[in-house]
Amino acid sequence: MKNHIGALPAAALLFCCRIFYLLTYSPADSQSGGAVSMLAFLLAGTVSIGLCALGWGLLRRCGVNSLPELFQRGNRLTAAVFEGITAAVLFGAALSTVMNAAGFLTAAVYPGAGAQVIAAAIVLTAAYGAYSGAEALSRLALPVALVFLAGLLLAGWGVLDLAEAAYFSVPEQAELPAVGRLFWQALVHNTEVLLFFLLSGKIRSARPSIYARGAAAAMLFYQLTIFLVTVTLGPFAYVRSYPIYSMLAAARLSVLDRLDAVGLVVWLMVTFLRCAVYLYAITGCLRRICPKAGRGRSVCLVGLVAAVGAWYLCGSLDRGLALWELWSGAAPFWLMAGTVLTAALLYGRRKPV
Repeated sequence: MKNHIGALPAAALLFCCRIFYLLTYSPADSQSGGAVSMLAFLLAGTVSIGLCALGWGLLRRCGVNSLPELFQRGNRLTAAVFEGITAAVLFGAALSTVMNAAGFLTAAVYPGAGAQVIAAAIVLTAAYGAYSGAEALSRLALPVALVFLAGLLLAGWGVLDLAEAAYFSVPEQAELPAVGRLFWQALVHNTEVLLFFLLSGKIRSARPSIYARGAAAAMLFYQLTIFLVTVTLGPFAYVRSYPIYSMLAAARLSVLDRLDAVGLVVWLMVTFLRCAVYLYAITGCLRRICPKAGRGRSVCLVGLVAAVGAWYLCGSLDRGLALWELWSGAAPFWLMAGTVLTAALLYGRRKPV
């Protein structure tokens, strides 16, 4: 079914997907935290909006409204190759999500718990979400985004007495290389532009402004949250594995003694949404390669493969680091950009939209 996702739910879904890595934000040192991170993430988000507008203009010049429409203009072999490359990039994003989630839960929340079991459980739960469809996921994203906003406001109020403005400083010239490094890392990790182009055929009145709303909201949350962490924890933010979780644990309100429980619930919901929508997109690639495959069987296959992959990677630190080193590079970004440009050159015959 086409055009059945509203613009606001779509923007909320993109926001939840993009905000995921904020919840595992962990500056390595004083040169990669505070205002340095805020500036880098702001620039990366702004550039991603520009890339989305450029990519959308390219699709429109080709006479299509989504990447699947562009891929399906070719013969079955070339379409399958393009869909396979897209699925591989999406698969990396889904596994990265699961590994980050399992790492956080076993390190900060439930020390000593089995990462493999947690990772497999996350994937299988997300597979059910993928079976529910993009419309159901986008509707769920709206209340999750609102709870996220309420949680941030509560956190700000709860740490007001702990804040020290002296901890915050404007980036100096010597810190500009760190800004550039973090900017590039944040930019190439952004797979939400690709996700938008895959789902745009299902969004009513799809246009780049929908992605821009989700990205702009995520940028605002990045700025506010990192600012709160910086002025609350100060130099301790550089020695904590998950400083945002530590900040929530330090917050105090008359109603809630600790806010880390609220943060944990929201974080799990965001994890579920991000993993589920990427599994849904992978399932779409598989079904376009094999049109006769049913939705239920396709989702089961994708979910099982992802669960086995997550189980294997979380079974060894070296395996997880190997995937992270591959994923943290620019290879997926250039691979997807080359795929889109190649498909546009091959099938860019303009047709009425």
